[in-house]
Amino acid sequence: MRTAWMLAGILGGAIPLLAQDLPASTPNSTDPATDPPIFQASVVVTAALDEVDREEVTETVTVIDRQQIDDRQASTIQELLRTIPGLAVVQSGSPGNVTSLFSRGTSSTQTLVLWNGMVLNDPFFGGFDWAHLDAESAERVEVV
Repeated sequence: MRTAWMLAGILGGAIPLLAQDLPASTPNSTDPATDPPIFQASVVVTAALDEVDREEVTETVTVIDRQQIDDRQASTIQELLRTIPGLAVVQSGSPGNVTSLFSRGTSSTQTLVLWNGMVLNDPFFGGFDWAHLDAESAERVEVV
């Protein structure tokens, strides 16, 4: 019984410590975990790890810019990709169903899809469903 009272006294004495205010953090925090991400004005996408001019790349690179997207009046990215040589866009059934992309005979799970540098591929299956990727929100489509 005496131990229970002693434990209650220790815990009861610690409660006011929990009620005290924490010191304010400085607004100019240098902690990268709490700082918001900073995005550059443009993103460079290359077939290699180094930045290379498009004219000097030996791989096939296709770029569809905002003007071409508007001229083609495409509502989805899959409509734009159908026009690129070497790509096969396959839709399973009616619009809205699973749509896959095959690049030069590869499997649809071997195509890496990036949106502003963020991987969109399904982490479990490896593929990506192109059916709901809107062309209105894209400024540029690059196929490397």
